[in-house]
Amino acid sequence: MSEEPLTAPPGRAALGVSRQNVQRVANDLVALGLIDLVVNPDHRSSPLLTPTPAGKDALVRVTTRAEEWHCSLFADLPDEEIRATHASLRRLLGASGERRG
Repeated sequence: MSEEPLTAPPGRAALGVSRQNVQRVANDLVALGLIDLVVNPDHRSSPLLTPTPAGKDALVRVTTRAEEWHCSLFADLPDEEIRATHASLRRLLGASGERRG
């Protein structure tokens, strides 16, 4: 989830998943009251996924916990090793996405 409204396609691209997967999760987030689907003036068939106040609060909590966890998890690893691992994982995910078509 983003703090700014966006449509499903950019979410799909950022996460490397199908548009249908993003839509399913968006529907779940709407049901939980974490996002609203707002009419997109630029593309009526692609609504904007807009976080609600509860969604923004949830995003802050999740982001804070993830940062704390990452700091403790990677505390003993050199920055260069973390960067190299990150680059390798991105290449693997990219190759995986290319093969899925």
